[in-house]
Amino acid sequence: MAKFCANCGTKLDDNQMFCHHCGKPVEPQTMENHASQPNGNPAKQSNPQSLAKKAVTQSGAANQDIWETIRRDYLRPEGRLNRKAYIIRQCIVSVASMIPYMLLEMELEILAGAFFLLLGIAGLMLNIKRCHDLDKTGWFVLLLAVPLLNAVILLYLLFARGTYGDNDYGPDPLQ
Repeated sequence: MAKFCANCGTKLDDNQMFCHHCGKPVEPQTMENHASQPNGNPAKQSNPQSLAKKAVTQSGAANQDIWETIRRDYLRPEGRLNRKAYIIRQCIVSVASMIPYMLLEMELEILAGAFFLLLGIAGLMLNIKRCHDLDKTGWFVLLLAVPLLNAVILLYLLFARGTYGDNDYGPDPLQ
């Protein structure tokens, strides 16, 4: 039976103790919580009205989950971030940084400024999480403000392997 992280919904291996996506401990699953028919559909949902209510609830929950995922992955400094996730998320932030320039073209300076601020915070939080994976404090990111040294620090953040196993900032994101 497939296991999924209760926090982020990522599919997990049967022997995993932590989610490799969000780092949360995997909760044990019981059969009564996940009873299903042979076709994989939940066993207790035959009423069309309850199905409609569940669909509406799930779509609202899905939207809420998306915003919670964005807050957790991009706007909070807690946890660790491995190299692959760091590079992918920095690319997403870089592509999203084109939005404020389009807003400036439409003369929406306040909205563009808010986007720049949000993307700056997201980039900072990603750098802090990457520092945590390298067992460095988040204050290490301040070295990116030093000319010439910032290039060396950025290369270090991009290519250095994170610490093996757990460290002061959480479990290994690769396990």
